[in-house]
Amino acid sequence: MRKEYFSLVIKELLSPNYGMFKYNEDVQLYYFNGQTLEPNIYFELIGNLMGLAVYNNTFIDLPFPRACYKVLIDKEPDLDDLRQWEPETAQSLEAMLSWDDVKMMGSMEEVLCRTFTVDIEQFGAITQLELIEGGNNIPVTKANVREFVRLYIDFQFRK
Repeated sequence: MRKEYFSLVIKELLSPNYGMFKYNEDVQLYYFNGQTLEPNIYFELIGNLMGLAVYNNTFIDLPFPRACYKVLIDKEPDLDDLRQWEPETAQSLEAMLSWDDVKMMGSMEEVLCRTFTVDIEQFGAITQLELIEGGNNIPVTKANVREFVRLYIDFQFRK
């Protein structure tokens, strides 16, 4: 009976109706929605509920990526964590890290035209946010691509 209670409550809380969590259908995992309008106390309440489940020796299915647990213990998520959450994005970042100007027929900044920004969907509109101050004007190059990847991963899991 306890397991059913906790399972039903957690399932309801993860529902997209509340907008507190994002769901990636491709990998069937949830992660915190950084653009939610819900107050932080709601996340604390969910954490308390999860703690109550553990306290009551009730195991519940929490389909979160490994990065969620790394963030909770203050470890830096990495490209492997992003690969678990967004495999296609991780593959693109890996291609950028192994960029070869000759094979790709040009420099990274000329071919990709990428800056230190990230596009997010917020209420149906695409918004561009800077990963660092002035990121709109900083092109991603072979020299700074590692920093771009680090900031991108940090944005995805911590911001």
